[in-house]
Amino acid sequence: MNVTESEILSLLHQTFRIAAEHCDALAVLPARGPTYRALCRELQTAENCCRQVAYYRQDTRWLTFGMYMEGAHKRAGNWLRDRSMPRTHNSNLAHPLFVKLAENLRYGLERVEELQNKKTGIVGMILPAVKPAPTRTSGRLIQVRRSHGSLILPPGYEAAA
Repeated sequence: MNVTESEILSLLHQTFRIAAEHCDALAVLPARGPTYRALCRELQTAENCCRQVAYYRQDTRWLTFGMYMEGAHKRAGNWLRDRSMPRTHNSNLAHPLFVKLAENLRYGLERVEELQNKKTGIVGMILPAVKPAPTRTSGRLIQVRRSHGSLILPPGYEAAA
Protein backbone atom coordinates (compact mmCIF):
# COMPACT_ATOMS: atom_id res chain seq x y z
CA MET A 1 0.00 0.00 0.00
CA ASN A 2 1.35 3.42 -0.93
CA VAL A 3 1.89 6.12 1.64
CA THR A 4 0.88 9.63 0.64
CA GLU A 5 3.14 12.64 0.81
CA SER A 6 0.97 14.31 3.45
CA GLU A 7 1.25 11.23 5.69
CA ILE A 8 5.03 11.27 5.35
CA LEU A 9 5.19 14.98 6.16
CA SER A 10 2.91 14.49 9.16
CA LEU A 11 5.17 11.72 10.44
CA LEU A 12 8.23 13.92 9.84
CA HIS A 13 6.77 16.75 11.93
CA GLN A 14 5.88 14.33 14.72
CA THR A 15 9.31 12.73 14.58
CA PHE A 16 11.15 16.05 14.89
CA ARG A 17 9.04 17.00 17.90
CA ILE A 18 9.53 13.64 19.66
CA ALA A 19 13.28 13.61 18.92
CA ALA A 20 13.61 17.07 20.50
CA GLU A 21 11.78 15.78 23.61
CA HIS A 22 14.18 12.82 23.80
CA CYS A 23 17.13 15.22 23.61
CA ASP A 24 15.68 17.24 26.48
CA ALA A 25 15.42 14.03 28.51
CA LEU A 26 18.93 12.86 27.56
CA ALA A 27 20.36 16.13 28.81
CA VAL A 28 19.35 15.38 32.42
CA LEU A 29 18.57 11.67 32.84
CA PRO A 30 21.12 9.52 34.70
CA ALA A 31 20.00 6.34 32.86
CA ARG A 32 20.22 7.22 29.20
CA GLY A 33 20.20 3.93 27.29
CA PRO A 34 16.48 3.47 26.52
CA THR A 35 16.00 7.15 25.72
CA TYR A 36 19.03 7.14 23.42
CA ARG A 37 17.70 4.10 21.54
CA ALA A 38 14.33 5.87 21.14
CA LEU A 39 16.14 8.97 19.86
CA CYS A 40 18.03 6.84 17.33
CA ARG A 41 14.76 5.36 16.07
CA GLU A 42 13.22 8.81 15.69
CA LEU A 43 16.25 10.21 13.86
CA GLN A 44 16.28 7.19 11.52
CA THR A 45 12.57 7.68 10.83
CA ALA A 46 13.15 11.38 10.11
CA GLU A 47 15.99 10.52 7.73
CA ASN A 48 13.78 8.04 5.86
CA CYS A 49 10.91 10.54 5.69
CA CYS A 50 13.22 13.16 4.19
CA ARG A 51 14.38 10.64 1.60
CA GLN A 52 10.80 9.76 0.65
CA VAL A 53 9.70 13.40 0.41
CA ALA A 54 12.72 14.13 -1.79
CA TYR A 55 11.58 11.31 -4.08
CA TYR A 56 7.94 12.42 -4.17
CA ARG A 57 8.74 16.09 -4.77
CA GLN A 58 11.87 15.49 -6.87
CA ASP A 59 13.62 18.04 -4.67
CA THR A 60 17.10 17.28 -3.37
CA ARG A 61 16.92 20.01 -0.72
CA TRP A 62 15.09 17.51 1.50
CA LEU A 63 18.10 15.20 1.44
CA THR A 64 20.10 17.82 3.34
CA PHE A 65 17.75 17.44 6.31
CA GLY A 66 18.16 13.67 6.14
CA MET A 67 21.93 14.01 6.21
CA TYR A 68 21.65 16.29 9.26
CA MET A 69 19.62 13.60 11.04
CA GLU A 70 22.26 11.00 10.29
CA GLY A 71 24.97 13.33 11.58
CA ALA A 72 22.98 14.08 14.73
CA HIS A 73 22.69 10.35 15.40
CA LYS A 74 26.48 9.89 15.22
CA ARG A 75 27.20 12.95 17.36
CA ALA A 76 24.70 11.98 20.04
CA GLY A 77 26.35 8.59 20.41
CA ASN A 78 29.76 10.24 20.78
CA TRP A 79 28.38 12.61 23.43
CA LEU A 80 27.01 9.71 25.46
CA ARG A 81 30.30 7.85 25.33
CA ASP A 82 32.20 10.98 26.39
CA ARG A 83 32.92 10.73 30.12
CA SER A 84 34.04 14.34 30.60
CA MET A 85 30.57 15.50 31.68
CA PRO A 86 30.11 14.99 35.46
CA ARG A 87 27.38 12.54 36.46
CA THR A 88 26.16 11.12 39.74
CA HIS A 89 24.00 8.08 40.42
CA ASN A 90 20.79 10.08 40.97
CA SER A 91 21.23 13.29 38.95
CA ASN A 92 23.60 15.02 36.61
CA LEU A 93 24.14 18.43 35.12
CA ALA A 94 22.22 19.16 31.95
CA HIS A 95 24.41 18.16 29.05
CA PRO A 96 24.72 21.36 26.98
CA LEU A 97 25.14 19.53 23.67
CA PHE A 98 21.85 17.65 24.04
CA VAL A 99 20.12 20.90 25.01
CA LYS A 100 21.52 22.51 21.85
CA LEU A 101 20.52 19.50 19.71
CA ALA A 102 16.95 19.83 21.00
CA GLU A 103 16.98 23.53 20.04
CA ASN A 104 18.34 22.66 16.59
CA LEU A 105 15.67 20.00 16.05
CA ARG A 106 12.94 22.51 16.91
CA TYR A 107 14.54 25.02 14.55
CA GLY A 108 14.80 22.29 11.90
CA LEU A 109 11.09 21.63 12.26
CA GLU A 110 10.41 25.28 11.44
CA ARG A 111 12.68 25.04 8.37
CA VAL A 112 10.91 21.84 7.26
CA GLU A 113 7.54 23.57 7.49
CA GLU A 114 8.94 26.49 5.51
CA LEU A 115 10.38 24.18 2.84
CA GLN A 116 7.11 22.26 2.71
CA ASN A 117 4.94 25.32 2.01
CA LYS A 118 7.27 27.75 0.26
CA LYS A 119 7.05 28.27 -3.49
CA THR A 120 10.07 27.02 -5.39
CA GLY A 121 9.73 29.08 -8.55
CA ILE A 122 11.21 26.16 -10.49
CA VAL A 123 9.41 23.81 -12.84
CA GLY A 124 10.74 20.26 -12.74
CA MET A 125 13.36 18.62 -10.59
CA ILE A 126 15.34 20.65 -8.08
CA LEU A 127 18.91 19.42 -8.20
CA PRO A 128 22.00 20.63 -6.35
CA ALA A 129 24.29 23.13 -8.05
CA VAL A 130 26.92 21.45 -10.18
CA LYS A 131 30.44 21.92 -8.91
CA PRO A 132 33.26 22.48 -11.38
CA ALA A 133 35.33 19.45 -12.27
CA PRO A 134 38.70 19.15 -10.54
CA THR A 135 41.80 20.12 -12.47
CA ARG A 136 43.57 16.97 -13.49
CA THR A 137 47.30 17.12 -14.03
CA SER A 138 48.38 13.50 -13.70
CA GLY A 139 48.01 10.98 -16.46
CA ARG A 140 47.87 13.53 -19.28
CA LEU A 141 50.36 14.19 -21.99
CA ILE A 142 52.02 17.57 -21.75
CA GLN A 143 51.49 19.75 -24.77
CA VAL A 144 54.45 21.96 -25.55
CA ARG A 145 54.04 25.00 -27.72
CA ARG A 146 56.74 25.33 -30.26
CA SER A 147 57.43 28.56 -31.97
CA HIS A 148 58.98 28.20 -35.38
CA GLY A 149 61.92 30.38 -36.42
CA SER A 150 63.16 31.56 -33.05
CA LEU A 151 66.38 30.55 -31.41
CA ILE A 152 67.63 31.34 -27.94
CA LEU A 153 71.32 32.27 -27.92
CA PRO A 154 73.62 32.48 -24.93
CA PRO A 155 74.84 35.94 -23.91
CA GLY A 156 77.71 37.23 -26.02
CA TYR A 157 76.33 36.02 -29.36
CA GLU A 158 74.69 38.47 -31.67
CA ALA A 159 72.09 37.61 -34.21
CA ALA A 160 73.21 38.14 -37.78
CA ALA A 161 70.80 39.95 -39.94
